[in-house]
Amino acid sequence: MTKLIHRYFHPLSGRLVFWNVLLLIFIKLVLPQSAFQFATLVGSIPTFDSREIIRLTNEARSANQLAPLSANSYLDIAAEEKLNDMAVQEYFAHVSPSGVTPWFWIQKAQYRYKVAGENLAIGFTNSQDTLNAWLNSPSHKANILNSQYRDIGVAVKGVKIGSTTGILVVQMFGSSTQTTKPPARVVAISNPTPSITPKSSPILITPTVSSQTKGEIIIEPELTTKELEINNQRISTDIQIPAVTEPSRVQFQDNENTKKLTEAVNNTFIIYSSIFALLSIIAFFVLEKNRHMALKMSLHAAIFILAVLVPVAEVTLRALIF
Repeated sequence: MTKLIHRYFHPLSGRLVFWNVLLLIFIKLVLPQSAFQFATLVGSIPTFDSREIIRLTNEARSANQLAPLSANSYLDIAAEEKLNDMAVQEYFAHVSPSGVTPWFWIQKAQYRYKVAGENLAIGFTNSQDTLNAWLNSPSHKANILNSQYRDIGVAVKGVKIGSTTGILVVQMFGSSTQTTKPPARVVAISNPTPSITPKSSPILITPTVSSQTKGEIIIEPELTTKELEINNQRISTDIQIPAVTEPSRVQFQDNENTKKLTEAVNNTFIIYSSIFALLSIIAFFVLEKNRHMALKMSLHAAIFILAVLVPVAEVTLRALIF
């Protein structure tokens, strides 16, 4: 045991110097690139509040002289059921692989709408970056700033979809035909996965104007081709908002969560390396004074200096909006 400790953990051990160099490289270069996945694994990145998404959305609307949206429990349920369906079936799209549109979930939650919309995001670590990405996309911005909407519902949850692990956000908008306010809590209907018949001709819900209602917008089913449904996915029943064809990749730098983790690990390593640098100096002068030991002492000191002077690599995270 004594030989083992002397071989691997002695402050002047060549193997310890080697492992400390590798640890320095890992902390400065490798850890920042995988910090978000690691932080998610250990739970140090909390799922940000869905109400914060609503608050920031209303701030954006107010800045554009639009009325704020009211949080709606029906739309919250619709957003949550859509989120769960995406997590279970592992897809990130407005239309599911079986052809289910966002409007199905809104109707299933018993929200009767004149107009409705949906924004999606995955991979962001905070509400502000999520909203900024939507506002930088013309279609998603048009959804947020649509003057026809009156209500909003949001669901947020950490998920793994394919190779993507991160926080999934479903934001739903609507203008209701109901005159009464929704209850504080609504029980969601079970069996969230619908059956679509026929699969080759799924149903999309789009707004049409009926001549019998004197211009009132009512919702009627309209059959579309699978190509139109999948390749041009509508994010709103408002035909003025253009459809989207695929998720957009967004790069951003997280300054709140992963940076804190990498800085904490880096500061710990600085303390660790300073201790070994000090011990190596003491061991050199007290135990062994020769050229070989002097080299190892110098390497320990160099590791400590590099730990202090070399900054942690800047991390650019990637997320998706749809």
